[in-house]
Amino acid sequence: MIDQLKFSVEDVCRAFHVPPHLIGASTPPNYSIEQLTSNYYSQTLQTILEGIEACLDDGLELPNDLGTEFDISQLMRMDTSSRFEAWNKAVGGGWMTPNEARARENLPPVPGGDTPYMQEQNWPLRHLADRELPDRGMTSPAKHSSRNWITKDMDHD
Repeated sequence: MIDQLKFSVEDVCRAFHVPPHLIGASTPPNYSIEQLTSNYYSQTLQTILEGIEACLDDGLELPNDLGTEFDISQLMRMDTSSRFEAWNKAVGGGWMTPNEARARENLPPVPGGDTPYMQEQNWPLRHLADRELPDRGMTSPAKHSSRNWITKDMDHD
């Protein structure tokens, strides 16, 4: 039938909503891999996957507070440096724990990694004008400079 209708590769791709560059029929656009994958998901797979999820929910007669959902995190993975930068910002911003970021990279949890962390200097703006800072006292300077310490150790030899 394809031969009779003289369908081109682009026509078949259009019928199945598959970008031609994914099957090697054209050169990929000059976008990042993340953007190309996101476009493929939103223009091709999202409607299909959400339809399957809805059918599974109905067919399994799941209660309204439960539902099925495909894990598309591997499909939407960014390049390594972008992922690490995103996890660094999420953990440093206090809205993700270190173990949550590690789980996204298939790494085991670490002790103390289930707590979100923030820098001490982050204060709400409304508290900046009249905040009370803790009294920590002065830190004492080192008794010996590093040079004196090295010289002292050399004297013992």
